[in-house]
Amino acid sequence: AKDVSSRCIVILGGNHISNAVKDYLYATKHPSSGLPHNLVDFVDTSIDLAMHGEVDLEFPKLVNLILNQENFAETAGLVMRKEGSLDCLINASPAFIAPLSSLPLPARDLVDMEGYFAIGAFHSAKSRSQRVVNVMASRGCPEKCTFCTTPDSWGAKVRWRDVHDVIREIKEAQADYNVGEIQFEDDTITANKPMLMALCTELEKIGLPWCTPNGTKTNYHANTQGEMYKAMAGSGCYQITLACESGVQRVLDQIIRKNLKVEQMKPAIEKAKHAGMLVHTFWILGYPGETYEEMKTTVKVAEECGADSYSFAILNPLPGTPIYRDVVRENLWWPGK
Repeated sequence: AKDVSSRCIVILGGNHISNAVKDYLYATKHPSSGLPHNLVDFVDTSIDLAMHGEVDLEFPKLVNLILNQENFAETAGLVMRKEGSLDCLINASPAFIAPLSSLPLPARDLVDMEGYFAIGAFHSAKSRSQRVVNVMASRGCPEKCTFCTTPDSWGAKVRWRDVHDVIREIKEAQADYNVGEIQFEDDTITANKPMLMALCTELEKIGLPWCTPNGTKTNYHANTQGEMYKAMAGSGCYQITLACESGVQRVLDQIIRKNLKVEQMKPAIEKAKHAGMLVHTFWILGYPGETYEEMKTTVKVAEECGADSYSFAILNPLPGTPIYRDVVRENLWWPGK
């Protein structure tokens, strides 16, 4: 961006920088933590500013202040350098937005939607349409998986938008862009079953295919899971992604701290397939302390669990997570070239 225009102001935002700020603040209070004592992402001077936290409302205020050449230093969630130093001035992040339906709908008219459709690199590998729109009906996750930034970034409580607000967004995308599919990007869309069921009722009226390319918890609502999956499939859900993460109970319990039993995976997959959905499963390899034999076990479980497709990710320690702090403390980074 700076190469295109040196006057362009580059601002970071999102989960990574928000959690990196959290680590930086922790390191300033705990010098022996081993965490970096500077905000590593801010060393690159091509980056001018950053915002941390849920700053949907604060970001446009910041942009307006910059455009009008007014003082923006007090903007909530703002991160900026101290003059002549790598140290940072960090304003407190704003409170989580409530209700989420107070947010305006995404300004899709400001991006090249036809360009996205033409590229076709949609989140689901089995998209049913070449005109897909991504929607979030909720934010937050109540789980405490040690590799994940979501609870800190979006909150440990799942917050739903009003269902009719979600439907209004989908209908607007239909009218403006003739979309043929919805892909829900919620971190855990099945956590709040009553809200999901209300959404399914309205989605059935629209008649578009939809899917959950982000992982959903495998053992939510175990006793009524079949009923939930049937409602999802009946409203157009052609694929559900289940976040299994590991096929080894020790890894699930002691490393990930995920409230999930290996034996709960296959029944959930069978229920989803019986309801008429394709099932994709997520797995992660390379956790700190995981053995090579345990990784091979996870691969075998993924191959044999009955899912229609599955994918493996190599663990990436993300700032702000317990696994990241373990990696830093024990210096588990791969040596540089």
